[in-house]
Amino acid sequence: MEIPKLGPSPGDVTSSRPELSGRGPQSAAGAPVPADTSRIKALNLPAALQILIAEVKLALVQAGFALPAAGAAQSLVQPPMQGAAEPAARAVVGLFLGLVPDEATPEPAWTATLERLVQAVSSGSAAALERVIAWRDTPATIASAVQEARSLALAIIQDDGPPAVLARPEWLGLGAALDRVRRRRRRRTLLLTGLDADHLDLPDPQGGRR
Repeated sequence: MEIPKLGPSPGDVTSSRPELSGRGPQSAAGAPVPADTSRIKALNLPAALQILIAEVKLALVQAGFALPAAGAAQSLVQPPMQGAAEPAARAVVGLFLGLVPDEATPEPAWTATLERLVQAVSSGSAAALERVIAWRDTPATIASAVQEARSLALAIIQDDGPPAVLARPEWLGLGAALDRVRRRRRRRTLLLTGLDADHLDLPDPQGGRR
């Protein structure tokens, strides 16, 4: 009678399933296989400007600010639809204005919050620029557009000689909020120098002069 052959014991069997180590495929020598970078698409301008807005939002959240719910600040934050630098800057300024404390906030707290806001926008937009520059095969023109949007937004929120773009119709929706911020900043500066701000010709957010 023929005796059937016994297979190897379970301890002698090597599993044919791949290791679930999370390290991805490896070469025969054990070294990780390089990632296929050929599938990474080149960055276009609209996507680069969306990175700018996303990084600013992330920086604001990391700084402790609660962003408005979707749609709550639609009139202030309008993402760039045409991929231009100016609409992206306007969206960043809208994010900033949506988080500025109200007029009833005491002076020290208002100023401290504003400084945190400016710092968050600055650091977030800088991170976005770094990401865009580091992206594979990014044209210099796209990085320049992100830099332009960043510089424009920072110039406006820092009240560093507001550019002429603020007179354009598309910026009118932000005008009143920007005037309130600028007016309070200047009032604080004047009070710190010992001047009576109530008797100076300051712009009033409700119209006219103060």
